[in-house]
Amino acid sequence: MNKLLIVASVIISIALYACKHTPPDPIVIPIPGGGGATGGGGTGGGTGSTAICFQSEVLPIFQSNCAKSGCHDAASHKGGYVLNAYDSLFKKEGKVNNNNIKPGDPSGSELYKILFETGSKKMPPLPNPDLTTAQKNLIARWINEGAKNTTNCVVSCDSGQFKFAANILPILQNHCTGCHTGTNPGTNPSGIDLTTYANVLPSAQNGFLVGVITPGSGYNQMPKGLGKLSDCEIAQIRKWVQAGSQNN
Repeated sequence: MNKLLIVASVIISIALYACKHTPPDPIVIPIPGGGGATGGGGTGGGTGSTAICFQSEVLPIFQSNCAKSGCHDAASHKGGYVLNAYDSLFKKEGKVNNNNIKPGDPSGSELYKILFETGSKKMPPLPNPDLTTAQKNLIARWINEGAKNTTNCVVSCDSGQFKFAANILPILQNHCTGCHTGTNPGTNPSGIDLTTYANVLPSAQNGFLVGVITPGSGYNQMPKGLGKLSDCEIAQIRKWVQAGSQNN
């Protein structure tokens, strides 16, 4: 009888253990091709690297959507934040603030969490649009990968691909729509809205869109005060316009 009880007890224990929920292993994002150490400069991953490049992928998002007049540029420094350069992302009121960006911990990083706030805490504030899901995910990946100051990266870009939804709109979102949103003269003095296909089309057809991103074209260069688009991005926009500026 005792043996039967022991066997039954073992079977029940095995069954209970098998039913117990075991959380999955944490996802580890590989970082092929190194990067500069946090807090310093460095060269990004080489050809074939899938690591996020701070200089060409992350910084433009902060510069276009946050570091502008009245918000988080050097003159306004609203809330004590200046978000126009790598070192600045780690400071508040000019002093290092370890809560701004916590390498490896997006959910603990204030400058990432604020992107999901609503109402009066919303960032970017109204009437500016929210960052896209793709932009938020890219910032999260950068933080997960160590929030490194990767520069001079070889970023994947195929100039043979120039569809509006897949290629052109993301370029505009990362570099332009932080300023060119809506027609409110208080927030968009030029009145040029680059947030939707219908609004982008006139600028594509009259030559403005290609002109402002092409050095030596005679137009005031954009993005204003920031680095120019990559040669590949310029080629994508130019080819899209030359192909008829289709809503594809």
